[in-house]
Amino acid sequence: KLPIGAVATVSYRYDDQYGSTFPTRGGRVGVSIQTGNTWFAELDEGQFVGTAVTGSILFPVHPRLVLGWRGKAGATSADLPQMQMVLGGNSDLRGLPERYATGHFKLFTGFEWRYLALRDMDLRLPLGRLRSVEAVAFVEAGWVGDGLPDVDEAHVGIGAGLRFDFAYFGIFPGIGGIDVAWSPRAPVGNLLPLPLQIYLVLGQSF
Repeated sequence: KLPIGAVATVSYRYDDQYGSTFPTRGGRVGVSIQTGNTWFAELDEGQFVGTAVTGSILFPVHPRLVLGWRGKAGATSADLPQMQMVLGGNSDLRGLPERYATGHFKLFTGFEWRYLALRDMDLRLPLGRLRSVEAVAFVEAGWVGDGLPDVDEAHVGIGAGLRFDFAYFGIFPGIGGIDVAWSPRAPVGNLLPLPLQIYLVLGQSF
């Protein structure tokens, strides 16, 4: 059974990050408000309202090293899991599967270290040219629940990955990469029979 209804979202984002493929400084702030009415078959969910705040900032430590931070906080009155705050996934707490936990309230924070390992490359590949390679390492923590924050319900994820600056057909820039992450108490991963999550990514995490 799937929920039906109508949902409206209003959002605002301020962005002053410097750099397109490998940003080195600046930050982002986003605010969104969501409201709507949903029904779950014969169960009337009724009207709900929710809000979320996100933010990130990059600190240049060295010409090749950048430290990034991001955070999220949100709350909603929705009772359907499809409309609630979520935790887990490539764009959230890595190490947990997509939408691993849902609830009315959310707190999240994470740090990421980015090191430009190889630069000024011009490696010819079938669909274009590889320009540079960046190594990343990250640690993240988050909580989703229905009451006051509880340490026993919080999750932590750690991991590492690579980012590839690729020029498609030698002209169009793009970022691709891979992340491997682990989180205590997480189930077996999505690609291997190990408690690891493996993500194929396009672009930077934030």
